[in-house]
Formats: sequence, structure tokens, C-alpha cells
Amino acid sequence: MFWPEMFISQLSIVQSPDLELGIIYNGKEYIPSAMNPNGFRYPTGHSIPPQPAEIEETIIETRKFTLSVFLKTRARANPGEAKLPSIFTALTIGGMAPGQAYDTYRIDLVGMNNISQLPCASTVSIIPSTIDFGSISSSDAHADKEIKRIPFSIVDQRTCEKPTPYSLKGYLRPLDNSAVIDSRYTLVPLDNYSVGINIFETEGNKSVLFNEEFEISPKVNLPIYIKPFEARLKWRTSTPKFGKFNAGAILDIDYK
Repeated sequence: MFWPEMFISQLSIVQSPDLELGIIYNGKEYIPSAMNPNGFRYPTGHSIPPQPAEIEETIIETRKFTLSVFLKTRARANPGEAKLPSIFTALTIGGMAPGQAYDTYRIDLVGMNNISQLPCASTVSIIPSTIDFGSISSSDAHADKEIKRIPFSIVDQRTCEKPTPYSLKGYLRPLDNSAVIDSRYTLVPLDNYSVGINIFETEGNKSVLFNEEFEISPKVNLPIYIKPFEARLKWRTSTPKFGKFNAGAILDIDYK
């Protein structure tokens, strides 16, 4: 009995000590160093039931999925040749039978061994690193009324010996003293629910969602890139709680 099934199948396991290839499927990362050394096969959950022998016509099944490949670098990686495999198998569509597995279709990436690593890094700073809204008046407070705006910038300083265009993406994650509400648009201090903080990109007046990717710097080859933002404080109630409040977030960075 033949049972076609889709696998995440990384058969190319010879990796560089500084670089590693992996794939992302359904939001989860799969890299060879963390995979089962006995198999290197992870079922995707997509399969097609076996076709009964008495049915002669062809059964067509459609499955749609998204798969992406990423290159992971280690800290203080050495420049030069990446030493990755020339062929990297990302996905296998095969069949399962008792005690057997069949590969009928596979997706391979070729030319991975031509990748070179250049010494280049970004130092990202938030200026000012702490935003102080100062004293605010509670007169005429009502929900969603804006109280104050404070500008700040995210600065990307690069040390690249050769032209190396790349972009930076960021994620804002709330600290333990904060919560995220309003479909992840608003940061709320846990010590005072009277107020909320929204982050906006100054150019285009675009709101930044917490726990979602946003652009810090586009794909450029510049020694420094500065992007302006605003932190906007607003009331969440017409009967505010008096006293200080503290809220915070961590900025995670991805190279693209």
C-alpha cells in the first residue's frame, strides 16, 4: 500500500563550523544540528490517503504550504568560504509502506557551497534608550485621547570591510512589567492600566505592532542608518489612576 506523504528532509548534514543552513516550516525552525541523527525526516502532516485498488481513475489532491530557507551564523564567525554542501535537500515528497520509504519528489537548493562570509556587523542603538513622558495632567482624560508624543531613533551602525548591502528587521517584545493589547498595537504598564503606549514610524505615520516584524533599515550599503520613531502616550480611561508607571520592551534584530 503506497501512502504519499510530505517530509522535511535535510539529508545534507555536512555544515560549516561557522554557518548552518536550515528551513522554516509553519513558523518552526529545523536545522541539522538539532535533528534526530537516526532519521532527518520530519513529517509535515500533509498526506494523501492510499488509492483503493478497485478505483481506476486518478485521484488528485492539492496541498499548499510555505517553506523558507535561512542561513544561521554563529558569534564571531570567521570570514571566508562557507564550506556548505553543494546540494541541500529542503523537502521530500515520498511514500510510506510497511518498513519502507520512497522518495518520489524533492526540492533541492544548489550552489550553497559558493556562499562566502564577509566580516560585517551592525551595532543597533535606541536614542534615547529610555523615554520619559514626564508629568502629565489628568484633566479631561478620556479613553483613546492622546497625551504626549516623544521622538526617538533606532540607529544602525555597520562595520563592513567590503560593500555588503543587507537590511535589518526588528521585533518589539514586551518586558514582564508590561502587557500588549489592542491587537498588539498598545503597550500597557502593569502598574498602571490608565495609560497605553503606541509606537509609530515617523515617516508615513505607520504603527508598529509588538511581536511582529518591522523594518529598521532597508537593504542599503551605508556605514550608518537612522530611522525616526515616536512613542505616543494615550489615556485608556476617563478615571485614571494617579502615580508613576513603567513599561518596557526588548528589541530583537534579524539580518535579512
